Amino acid sequence: MYNPMELSRIDRQIEDLQRLKANYQNMPQPINNIITTPTTNNQPIFEAKFTTENPSDIYVQNKTAFIDLKNGKLSIKETDGELKEYFIVLPKDEKDLKIENLERKLREMEVRMNNEYTKSNQPIIDEPKPVNNGDEHVTKPKSKGNLFKSSE
Repeated sequence: MYNPMELSRIDRQIEDLQRLKANYQNMPQPINNIITTPTTNNQPIFEAKFTTENPSDIYVQNKTAFIDLKNGKLSIKETDGELKEYFIVLPKDEKDLKIENLERKLREMEVRMNNEYTKSNQPIIDEPKPVNNGDEHVTKPKSKGNLFKSSE
């Protein structure tokens, strides 16, 4: 359906866009004062990759660092296949620090419990023993037989 108000709105938008275009065309061009040096080789001279694979099995075209966060290992491989490996210490977050603290406390408690257990199960050394002077004759008490009656 024909709406004259809609057409006039579109015409105003077209005029605004034409004014913007003219303003951009009349703006002075920026001066490029960036010094660029020509390079003969635009390839990167060093690369870095995160991986869990063995870097000795991976072909590289540039010197490449392989970072294995799971095992905390940094491997640098040259283009000729030479491989150097370094172990890295990963930062611990608050959760890891709390786990380590709780594990340490648990070990301390286990040591204390084991010490208390061994103290309570040691034989008592100062227990008095019966003395036999040779005057008295020590006999075993006689067995009274089976304490339980059988229904035979």
